[in-house]
Amino acid sequence: MAEIPYVYRPSNWFHARILVHQRFTELNRMRDSLDKVGELKHFQDGVFRRFLELPRLRIFGGRLCQLLLCREVNHLGGNTDEMCFQVGQTDIRFGKLEFCLVSGLQFGTIPTSVVHGYEDVEGGVLDRCFDGKVPTFHMILNRLDEGNFDKSDDAIKLSYLFILGHVLLGIEYGKTVPRWACMFVENLTAFECFPWGTYIYTQTVYYLRRFMTGRKKQNQNFSKKQNLGVNIYGFAWAFQVWAMEAIPCLTGVHGLRISNVYPRLMNWCCKNKPKKLDNEFTDEMEAIPTLTPTADELQQDYMVFFNLENAMGDIPEISKDDVMVSESDKELLSESVTREMKSNANQDRRKKKTYTVDPQETVATDMWEKLFAQVTDQISAAEKRMTESFTRQFDILLEEVRSQRNAPYTRSPKRTSIYDDHHDWGNLSDGAFPDHDSTKATVDTYPAPKLQHMESAP
Repeated sequence: MAEIPYVYRPSNWFHARILVHQRFTELNRMRDSLDKVGELKHFQDGVFRRFLELPRLRIFGGRLCQLLLCREVNHLGGNTDEMCFQVGQTDIRFGKLEFCLVSGLQFGTIPTSVVHGYEDVEGGVLDRCFDGKVPTFHMILNRLDEGNFDKSDDAIKLSYLFILGHVLLGIEYGKTVPRWACMFVENLTAFECFPWGTYIYTQTVYYLRRFMTGRKKQNQNFSKKQNLGVNIYGFAWAFQVWAMEAIPCLTGVHGLRISNVYPRLMNWCCKNKPKKLDNEFTDEMEAIPTLTPTADELQQDYMVFFNLENAMGDIPEISKDDVMVSESDKELLSESVTREMKSNANQDRRKKKTYTVDPQETVATDMWEKLFAQVTDQISAAEKRMTESFTRQFDILLEEVRSQRNAPYTRSPKRTSIYDDHHDWGNLSDGAFPDHDSTKATVDTYPAPKLQHMESAP
């Protein structure tokens, strides 16, 4: 029997507790707060409307995910950003299509103007609600409970920050919201058009793979218990729901299918502690290699612009009316992000290079690029001043030589060519230039440029 091409040898498999940090029960609290301020209907029409139904997912199947992650295989012909696992005699795939079908998030190419450069917005939602401080997710819910917002869309912005940071990125409840997200949410039009499926999928796959490679592990069998816990960020719940969709025998063992709606994340209920799964993964286990969208599923908004050929979505074309920014947003942000979104929407995304850049990782790069450009400009200015100084010095010497030619003298100097690089001014007689001393010609001087102090990049 041929050896299974596992990415990680079975001898290196280990037992660990997978830790996720989403508190889906807090979404009920957020729903009540939005209803109290009259913004619930607005939120239900927005980009994250489907995630208000997540409180039915309470128990995360850490053991299920661990058994699958250890069984990752090298799949020939597969994309590097996809994950393949061997279940029974079948290779199953977790890729962009599967993540899109489960989560309902839109895929597309991330606009470059969005992933580069975030600046603090004066008078934004942070100043109005938290005195300019970056809040924790607990503080966001408390502020939503208080109500009394200065602007009607502040409740929507805070709700988006909670869904993005705590639910989709899996950041701990007591930690602060990513600062770049606080700046980005100021432009609600660009925020809602952003391909969050591409970004969240990339983060999720990164942390799933980090389970096996991100820390020092002990070579232990599954039968030996360890007090070893590994945090998995991103939206690992989509991975769990995909596993239940792709492995039919897990139905009833870990979760229950309670409906048949879209996206598929809404069909499952995980409220009870799952049964032991160690004996379920056998060679006879049946699995579905890839999820296939149904005819009704292809008509969903998140699938209409999804490119099935290369598993990448196309950003939908945005009309002029759709990209209009409110007057308050125009005062806070430039329209460059909106123009970039509209420009990218009208292009063929299949011919564009896919950018999967983390906005948080580009801040230091942008800082060094600005400092490099500043130093380059100063060097160019210094070269220009030096050239002007040498030109003036040469003009002065040339004028001195011309004036000396017309003056009376006893004998001609040994050399008079101004183009000679070796002027022998020492051989001139004392009376050669009676009215002028050429050795004391005044030359304009320019001090060397002082480079401004450069602060170190964060």
